[in-house]
Parts: sequence; C-alpha cells; structure tokens
Amino acid sequence: MKRYADHDWFTFRALRPDRHAELALRWPAPCQVAIHLAVCVQAFVLGAKPPFAVPGMLDRPYPDLSNWTQRKTALREGLARLIDLFDDLAISASFVVEAEALDELQAFLPALRNPRHSVVAGGVHAAALHSAFEDLSAETQAVNEVLNRLRSALNVPISAWRSPSGVYSRHTLDALAASGLQAVLDFNNDELPFAVETRSGSLLALPWQHFASDLHCLFVCKQPLQDYLNDLAQGVQWLKVESARAGPRIMTLPIHPWIMAAPHRFRPFAQMLRQWAAMDGVAFVDVGQMQAAV
Repeated sequence: MKRYADHDWFTFRALRPDRHAELALRWPAPCQVAIHLAVCVQAFVLGAKPPFAVPGMLDRPYPDLSNWTQRKTALREGLARLIDLFDDLAISASFVVEAEALDELQAFLPALRNPRHSVVAGGVHAAALHSAFEDLSAETQAVNEVLNRLRSALNVPISAWRSPSGVYSRHTLDALAASGLQAVLDFNNDELPFAVETRSGSLLALPWQHFASDLHCLFVCKQPLQDYLNDLAQGVQWLKVESARAGPRIMTLPIHPWIMAAPHRFRPFAQMLRQWAAMDGVAFVDVGQMQAAV
C-alpha cells in the first residue's frame, strides 16, 4: 500500500506472525523486550509561552515562579537521581536535551558523554514549538543551530531529534533530514522502528510511547503512581509474550525528571527498574543501539 492515511511519509505495515523475519531486530545479545528510557532534559524560559496549551508548560500568568522553580528541580536533584540509578544498574538511556538547558548541565557533562548513553536533540526550549515555522529554510537553520550548540557543548555525536512536545510544522521532517539527522523520536505506530520518507531524505522513526509517558499518565491524567507503574510492568510482560511470535519489541518510556524523580515517586520507580534489569530477555537500550539493530 503506497499511501497511509492522508500522507506519504510512511507506508502501511501489517504486523503478522508470518512476517517475523522481516520484523526482527538484530540485538548483540538475545533480547525479547528492549526498554528505552528517554529522559527529557527540558528548559523552561520564564517569559516564554507556547502558542497553544501544551501539557507541562508554565501555565499561569507571568511570572509563574512557582511552576518554574518546580521544573528547575529536574536540572538539579531530579537528573542526578536518575543518572546515579542508571550508573548503579549499568543500564543505557537516551537524554533528550534542549539547547537552553546546557548552561545548567555542567555537572552532568561526564554522564551525558558516557558512551553507554545517547544524546538526542530536543529543540531550543520547552515552549519553542516548531508549529511556528512557515519556511523550510528557516526551520532547517534553526535545527542546525540547536545541533551545533549541543555538539559544541557536549562533544558527542547526535543523530536523532525529538521535537518539543512532539509538535511539528509541515516542514519539520524535511528540515530534520536536510540537517543530516538520521532518526526521529516523535511517533508510535507500533513497537518497532519504521522508515519515514521526506523530500530531503529518509529518517528512521524510533518508537515513542506517548501513553507510557509520566507526563501524560501522572501529570495530565492524574493516574495513581502505583497504578501507573503496574501498567508499565504488565506492558513489559505482555511484550515478552508477543515477542515469541513477532520478534523483539521496544518499549520507550519517556521520563521527565521534574515528575518521575520527585522523591515520593523515585523510590518505587527505581525498584521497578531494578526488577526489569534482573529479568531474563529484557535489555535497556539507547538510540544508538536501536539504530544499529535495524
């Protein structure tokens, strides 16, 4: 089928048991479920508001100091807790970094440069939505500016992009490919990567499970923490069952340090990661490992 829905960016893909070989991911070691921890390192500019309501933004009249300071904990205690946990378990993760957060990340540069992890470009700041762009060249230039800032500060390869709040203009995919990026983390058609074709070249779409995000489940839907963690655990168990007929699955878990690394949430979350790390057939992967497995 050439067309899918009302666009030509990617084609329809049926998930059927007899297409197992076509869907398999080539991991270095046997793996049924690959858990991708995507840590959203955001910058909230006090005077910046998105053009429309977006969950997690500063949403009170200026100056919204209460929410602003609460979000700032992500770039201090929250991120430190997560990095210490990842080091303790020796597991991989991806850090989606917004350029305006760089000034407050000096203490975390060694962790972000750790080859066990990947850095993903996350745009300028949380409220800088790409829906405002009307011109391809201007958006391409903006993407390149973000990439240059991140690469200069971190001195690590960056091949993937996650738009602030997953918001796009009609040119965003073309701009990302034109900037030399190879992968994008904004879509979730299923639990496997798929190719996206743009006028500027091909991109690899890596799964982004929006409904597993702490922002959606805990912040927006107000789901009780234990219910949320139990749902995630049940999801991993189901993907292990499904992998027997359909090959390895990927579960991306978007984490916002200002939400999940708050003290009252962090301990049970850390216990869950420890349980997953001890499970047979479960591995933690980053963007680079997923790109290499396709």
